[in-house]
Amino acid sequence: MPESGSQADTVIIAGLYRFPDINAAATRALALANLLESSGKRVILVGFSADSASQLPVLNEKLSAKTGFDTYEIGATAKAKLMFKLSVHQLKPLLSAAPSKATALVLYNSGSLALLSALLHRRRAGYHLIHEITEWYVGSTARWWHSVVRRADTFLRMRVLNRYCDGLILSSQYLEQYYQSRVANRFVLPGLIDSEKSVAQFGEKLASPSLDSEHVRFCYAGEAFNKLHIDKQKSNIKDRLEVVIDLFFLLYTERQNWQFDIYGVTKSDFLDVFPEREEKLKTLSNHVKFHGRVNRAVILECYVVAHFSIFFRHSTVSNMAGFPTKLAESMMYGCPVITNPVEHSTHWVVDGHNGLVLDPGSEQSMVQTILDACDLPSHVVLRLKRDCQRTALLQAANYKAGLAGFMSKLV
Repeated sequence: MPESGSQADTVIIAGLYRFPDINAAATRALALANLLESSGKRVILVGFSADSASQLPVLNEKLSAKTGFDTYEIGATAKAKLMFKLSVHQLKPLLSAAPSKATALVLYNSGSLALLSALLHRRRAGYHLIHEITEWYVGSTARWWHSVVRRADTFLRMRVLNRYCDGLILSSQYLEQYYQSRVANRFVLPGLIDSEKSVAQFGEKLASPSLDSEHVRFCYAGEAFNKLHIDKQKSNIKDRLEVVIDLFFLLYTERQNWQFDIYGVTKSDFLDVFPEREEKLKTLSNHVKFHGRVNRAVILECYVVAHFSIFFRHSTVSNMAGFPTKLAESMMYGCPVITNPVEHSTHWVVDGHNGLVLDPGSEQSMVQTILDACDLPSHVVLRLKRDCQRTALLQAANYKAGLAGFMSKLV
């Protein structure tokens, strides 16, 4: 290993990313890369691409020009992904080729086998191992064997192997509190960090947004659930989109001057999981629109022009351990957030400042909050949109010193 107190000049960030910003993990990786670069580090990114057939990382110069960093891609085949989940074998050529004497490897939500492989390999190769954690998988899934494997994997990586890493980058205060007495070197990076690269594409539209004068526009963007992994009680669903639909159904009796756009979920997928909501959706057919998976630029455009984004989560371990990219991304693009109090939202969503907070104890109170949102004058909504972009969550300067201190403690 490098000498105690030395810093890693080259940092390799590797995960199941789809660059430049096709999935939320990739946007988070770019945010971390920008922070590391501002601290004087050379950053190498490693992700996956359906356009590549290689089992090993291959430099994509065109993509590197877009990300601003040397970006390598592995073919997004089932075999290549499985290899990545089982070991760090695919990364060994890059680790040995890195030009610095001391290097660091950041693995993103690594499975227990790959993490163990990295822990063993670092002793021979001499790099620091950092595990970035944004997920804590708990509960059952639709397939019993998958539940058994997931529970064993989660136990090993979260309760055993993470303690032996040189440092942990965490997404929430919940994880920070859990590892406080278990791992000495920790850094909390809750969400996306705003950057000129991210928002420049919208220019004046973002600086001076215009609002639909006829309809109050609400939006949701994300993968609310994975149909293959839902348990019988539906207790492990991340975003409770059905709760939001129920609230808008009740709102419909009071007000019809609104539109709710849903991205990332199709109507058929939603009804496969919640068939009992079919009649409600028929009633709301002119107001609730399912768009399914779309290009990320479409979602960002929606944040820019929408009055509010909205989502609802239960206070499960998985939700408290993670940080919703949709919250940070919505604020980054000037869209106030309507959500219920969970670990992440209580720290960042200030009622009446950059969003509105729902009272989960009263359905009628939640409906009234959305109704009040519909009645807000345009100048108030525009103030909320401006305040969103000033949220401390998005200011890179607030994380730079902490990350530099974290990197300096690598031993």
